[in-house]
Amino acid sequence: MPAASAAARTTPFAPARRGAAVRSAAPTAPATAAAPAATPGLAELGGLVGYRLRRAQLAVVADLADALAPLGLRPVTFSVLVVVGGTPGLSQAAVCDALGVQRANFVALAVELEQRGLVSREPSPTDRRQYALRLTPDGRRVLKRAWQVVEAHEARLAARLGAGGRSRL
Repeated sequence: MPAASAAARTTPFAPARRGAAVRSAAPTAPATAAAPAATPGLAELGGLVGYRLRRAQLAVVADLADALAPLGLRPVTFSVLVVVGGTPGLSQAAVCDALGVQRANFVALAVELEQRGLVSREPSPTDRRQYALRLTPDGRRVLKRAWQVVEAHEARLAARLGAGGRSRL
């Protein structure tokens, strides 16, 4: 596992802000040279930095989602495993805060991971209204494999950025 902090690693894979939808981006068709002329307004959008960044973000998340799919994970479930693995016993609310996931949306994620046997949810010893999350042995095994997949994904991105590309970001 890389030496970067869990928060630094997980933020790009989770919703960017509180209230954002928890889903992976659908792949989009690549833009072609003819597309701006054929689609009114697209040429103007293509000149906007924010639009280009968003398109790049969608492509990166779609690639990550495709890479994690054979493990039965999505970018957000990978992020949850990383945070829970890094801080065993963390409350569901704390995981939500760390990843910017709405608490109402997180319940389904926690139940999914628990039903798959990847995390355990136990009443918190300090507040019985909350659940403390821990990785199970299967969860640790899947997370270890997921890190290998994510590192390969990161290597693909770095290769596409070229020499010095990462530092320019």
